[in-house]
Amino acid sequence: MMVVAASLIAGLAAIGLLVAIRGLIRTPPPLETAVGLSNAAARKPATLWWIEELEARVTGTALSQRDADLAVLGRSYESWRARRLGWVAATAGTFVVSYLGLKASIGGAPSPVVFVAVLFSSLVTGWFIAGWELSSDAAVARKAIRHAVSLYLELAAVALAGGAGPSEAMRLGSRYGHGRGFALISSAIAGAEARRVSPYAALEDLGKRIGVTELIEVGKAMALADEKGAPIRSTLNTKADSVSFRLMNAEESAAESRSVAMSLPSVLMLSGFLLFLMFPFVAALLETTK
Repeated sequence: MMVVAASLIAGLAAIGLLVAIRGLIRTPPPLETAVGLSNAAARKPATLWWIEELEARVTGTALSQRDADLAVLGRSYESWRARRLGWVAATAGTFVVSYLGLKASIGGAPSPVVFVAVLFSSLVTGWFIAGWELSSDAAVARKAIRHAVSLYLELAAVALAGGAGPSEAMRLGSRYGHGRGFALISSAIAGAEARRVSPYAALEDLGKRIGVTELIEVGKAMALADEKGAPIRSTLNTKADSVSFRLMNAEESAAESRSVAMSLPSVLMLSGFLLFLMFPFVAALLETTK
């Protein structure tokens, strides 16, 4: 029993240390220009490629999704690989030190087989923690960008109502917002003007690179409306309402899941209280049956 308790304490201490390390090494994503964003997309690694291919097959996540995650965060593959190796080293060191400390506290020499098993499992854990961190950070970034897209469409519609042309309205809408989402949209439109291509195509390309489907839909809808001669303003308003409705549904779902998660501690507390009340009765009943 004492060994189980010591193992549990060592495991919790290792998890707490890893969480603290994650908080210390977290850095805010930089604002990238259009050129910097394209360079931030993942480059195919010269080494360890077979490990990442195996990881993609095991987790079911395509490497293109990793590229989009890196692009939406403005990180290069080289910096993320260094971060992943840092996670692997930190996890391995934490688990190994915890195991050696546990063996020293309960006595006895460390088993080579158990030591190798702990080391291997810690390496695998650190490798997948880095992948999970990238996915979770990218999900948060995409959520913020979706909110920016909704506001951007409304601003572009206002510019259209003020007499600006379609291309000018798309450019003006990106200038009057703040945050990374507006910075990416503004950079994409500025790059489209420099290359003399349609801003709608630039938004669609940006959506594909960072994995934001709303931008892809906006680019396609605006290009189709421009090609068919449909009212651009009504198209913008329709897409803005669609994106806002989708975001509202996502917020409601997240709020419901948080409510369910918050009810779990109350249920556990009530269960413990009921067990506390029933313990004397159960103990007396067991005594009478002897």
